Amino acid sequence: MTRTGASLVVVGFLTGISSPAALGQLQERSVEASVEEMVDQTFEYFRTQQGAKFAEQYASDLTACKDGRWIADTSTYLAQFGQGVSQLHVHAFAWKRRQVYVLAPDAAVFVGEFTETISSGSSEQRTNAQVAWTVLLKRISGKWKIVHEHTSHVFL
Repeated sequence: MTRTGASLVVVGFLTGISSPAALGQLQERSVEASVEEMVDQTFEYFRTQQGAKFAEQYASDLTACKDGRWIADTSTYLAQFGQGVSQLHVHAFAWKRRQVYVLAPDAAVFVGEFTETISSGSSEQRTNAQVAWTVLLKRISGKWKIVHEHTSHVFL
């Protein structure tokens, strides 16, 4: 059997993408993309005051620390957080940095920094903040969930 240049290229390409290292890189990019999509959806719920959907992005056994305070009661925290998000008005929001670190096919860390200008309820008073947000995500029953969160605010 004679191999042409084109067939050698195809065989080389297929060999390259089927190598364990290449498949691992493809899988990692896929995990990164799905985590980025989940984070974007979470913040879309935040920006559009969909508190209940926002809270659903979190696992029921969440561990969290917010502004140096450990959250002991997850269910109460998520209920209050969802309710609070429903009353927020996001006037400005911008990512300064965001990065996904893939730990395994079903686990990743997202690290981000953003600035926001918000007001609450009927208040006209706006609050500006720079926020650091780090979350550990786990794929549970096919969906990414936030299982650990650390948030720090610097009010400007």
